[in-house]
Amino acid sequence: MVQPVTDEMLLEAPADPSIRYYIPRYKLATQRVDLQQQFRVSLEQFIDADGGQLIVFLAKFPAPAIENAVINARQVEVQPSIAIEFKVDAITKMLAFTEVDQQADEIKAVLKVTSFAEFNQLFQALTTSSYETKLVVNSLVSLAYPANMPVDINQLNPETHRPKLVLKGLEEYEVRGNWFNRASLSVRNREIYPDELFQPSPDLPPCGLNTNSSRTWVDIYNNLNQRIYGFCALNKADNLDDLWVAFQKGQPMPVSVYIALNDRRKGQQYFSTEVALRADQITSGERLYVNAKESFSSRIDFVFPETLHSYMYRKAGGHGPGRSGFIKHTVVWEEKEYTYFQDEARPDHFLYLPDSYKLAQVEGPVRVPWLRVDFEGKTLSDLKARIQYRLAGFVDLQRIQDAAKKLINKVEGETVEGLVFELLDSADEATYKLTLPGVGGSSDRPDAIIDPGNYIEDALPALSIDDFRTVFNLLLSTDERDITLRGQVNLKLGGLLIPPIPVSIRLGDSAGDVFDSTRTVDAAAGTIAVSVKNAIESPVSVQGLNVEIQADKQFVPARAEGDGLVFPRQIAAGETVVFTVVPETPLADLQAAEVILDWQNLDILPDSAALYDAIVSKTVNASFEKAVTIKVHAFGDDPTILDIGIKFKSSETGPVLTSTTFSRPQQVEEDQLMQTVGKAINLPLPLQDYVRNLPTFGQYWYQITVYRTSGDATGVWTLESSDFINITTDKLPVPVIG
Repeated sequence: MVQPVTDEMLLEAPADPSIRYYIPRYKLATQRVDLQQQFRVSLEQFIDADGGQLIVFLAKFPAPAIENAVINARQVEVQPSIAIEFKVDAITKMLAFTEVDQQADEIKAVLKVTSFAEFNQLFQALTTSSYETKLVVNSLVSLAYPANMPVDINQLNPETHRPKLVLKGLEEYEVRGNWFNRASLSVRNREIYPDELFQPSPDLPPCGLNTNSSRTWVDIYNNLNQRIYGFCALNKADNLDDLWVAFQKGQPMPVSVYIALNDRRKGQQYFSTEVALRADQITSGERLYVNAKESFSSRIDFVFPETLHSYMYRKAGGHGPGRSGFIKHTVVWEEKEYTYFQDEARPDHFLYLPDSYKLAQVEGPVRVPWLRVDFEGKTLSDLKARIQYRLAGFVDLQRIQDAAKKLINKVEGETVEGLVFELLDSADEATYKLTLPGVGGSSDRPDAIIDPGNYIEDALPALSIDDFRTVFNLLLSTDERDITLRGQVNLKLGGLLIPPIPVSIRLGDSAGDVFDSTRTVDAAAGTIAVSVKNAIESPVSVQGLNVEIQADKQFVPARAEGDGLVFPRQIAAGETVVFTVVPETPLADLQAAEVILDWQNLDILPDSAALYDAIVSKTVNASFEKAVTIKVHAFGDDPTILDIGIKFKSSETGPVLTSTTFSRPQQVEEDQLMQTVGKAINLPLPLQDYVRNLPTFGQYWYQITVYRTSGDATGVWTLESSDFINITTDKLPVPVIG
């Protein structure tokens, strides 16, 4: 797991570790006036307009834990955003500073309000302790994280943790008059392998005279699957950056090579990708990084009583003695009551709560549900599934549009063109209950992280693999009666009564957009070309499409025309539908117009395979071990056989999982036909075959190679599902003569 970055760390530049950075903190800047230290904060009322402004100067400084270490370090470039936060009627309000001027060692921030009511409320928030006012500084920092993180040695899987082999260089070199061509190789994702994999292991067979060789040996193979070189004394995973293989000059080099990490203690082999030995394939073996933006927050107490800090308010002018709070309203939508809070300081602003909480989406090229599954254990009897998930508030926009029509008359004494609705993102107290598999009724989730306006994060107790299979298939169901994970969120806002907000968790019903869309205006034709792409992992079905155009706060009826608009229809994951929107009434300025698409009876059709791949963690073992016993009965029939090797795969086209070799018994039996050898191996097979109830569950492929004194022979891959394999003479491949 990546160690969380904090502002108490020194950071390294990815390309040059000698360059150090630190993330600055912020505090109120001060200045000395008439021998007194004063904060550089000023509240000023506008003379020729309503409202006023708050001006704040902030100073940058390193965290105390690193202040002695940052002498030669540089400040990380940050993009700060600043807001003032305070409570009114138990509801948290946040006002953003619109002007932020960042200089080398300080920041000047300006917050402007445009009405006397807002200015008066700001004055009260600055001078009254009950408002619990804070100055919040969020710094957005670009960071580079290692693309690959170490995997627990017990979770390594030959199928999902394959070495990514790259060619670092091709060179000629000379040794005692002999010239060679050397190919330098590197494993690009070497960070995933723990050093424990390469620890000295004197209890395992030696490597020649080396009785303390490493647990894992590295074998290099050519494109004909012939071993051509190897390493048996690597002592850490980083040594995988310094692999090489050499060929005498004048001899042909292989077309390509691949490697196998042979974990001798577990009897597992990790076969790499193949790399061509050509100059155009040369690349760096440097570690890979991924860029991410992280936000670091500073919260500064921001209450300054006028009696102690009168210098801040010299330009504040007059202000009212009262306070501005919130007014609660209830509006019925589809036979259910919903609560809205009207801001007295800004009467055209209303706060609202989500309709419900559903699985959030993970943003990316494909949007997938925010649910993560990690597996622990090896066999079906001891495997456990751990589920983490994030919920987001879902809001029916038609409900908000209906509320706007009904609440417009609550704005008294002012003429407004429309209302502003914002999601309520705070509460005095938030509790969360959820039904759990195998538990009657709902259970409190005290460890859940609840941010009412943004998200809920939680982790379920470990489930047996059988329970997880049941839960997974119920989560795929489109029938609401099958919802196995449902609950509610209860919020407290002072003494206000807030109805519970329902929670439902289904993989085919997330809180987020299904489609991405783009538009192109054809001004001459008076039309808009629209391209809509299904941006989620599963197909959707739709029964129809209604279209409107919003132009200059007016809604104009329109129609959609195109060959792809034949309903009902399905839109596959990644599929794009293109059509033309034609307004029923010609519009002068289509560039400023917004196309509103109303898909009729849109249903997500969950794709079991795509969803399983999306939610199961790629950094943990996603397989189970199938015990297979192999017995070889063929040595007695053919005295020319030296060894018999067997390779295994989980699918016909997949990578080799492991291999084993049977050598001819050294002790001569009185009856040669009784020369039987056997062993048991554990095959890591895909767990999803079991979870998804696939017919391939428990199946594997094996291939036999016979090494004879007269030559080797490799057979075809054979499909099997049994726990026993008996290798008899009739199953051995026959060498090709010719």
